[in-house]
Amino acid sequence: FEIPDVASAANDKLLDHLVNGKTLWEKRAAWHQIVDRNATELAPQLKKLAADRTTSKKVRILALWSLEGLKSYDAKTIATAISDKDSDIRREAIRSLASYNLTASEVAPLLAPYIEDSNAMVRSQVLRTLAEIKNANQDSIALLVKASKPAAPNDNLGGNYERNFERFLARKAMEQYPEEVKQFLLSKQASSVPASNIIWASQALPEKERITIFVKNWKTATQGEIDKNTF
Repeated sequence: FEIPDVASAANDKLLDHLVNGKTLWEKRAAWHQIVDRNATELAPQLKKLAADRTTSKKVRILALWSLEGLKSYDAKTIATAISDKDSDIRREAIRSLASYNLTASEVAPLLAPYIEDSNAMVRSQVLRTLAEIKNANQDSIALLVKASKPAAPNDNLGGNYERNFERFLARKAMEQYPEEVKQFLLSKQASSVPASNIIWASQALPEKERITIFVKNWKTATQGEIDKNTF
């Protein structure tokens, strides 16, 4: 088997290696070369590949990674990938958002439809990305609070473990944004959120604010149950 010399290929040949390479190694080598050389002239073709639903998933993901490495953000391309029917494409497009120095006002609308995605890996990546963008607004905090559901009764894989893991990812993210969390929990918008979610989200606050929120909400929450995990 002849091993292709991807490192010596001209820039305009790298896409051929990425798309038509006989092995995943060759495709990945092309991705590395595109990024290492900062071959930004390939960005328009990479955007087409990333959005092309007739192209293989491996190639589309490598195109997304290449655009990410080139810091070549295109809102339309990313929005198309995030809405893709394939969960791996959705996850990788969501993950890449943190690489582009975007604001919460840009990111939150993109992620809102996927906070309750059918795929657990997509849901957890939404929460990671909201943490990794390093800024928040009331819309992004609302998504984190929405993910702060009561704990499942056990950690069995296939639903319960994933739910419990997601609520900790949500809390971890909110701990980065205590002021924004406080503003949300004291706002009118929070009045429509289940008290159990509010109480879990409040654990991300400093002690004084945490106690204030708990005292305000615990009676409502106990009409149902404060789960053992939260308690």
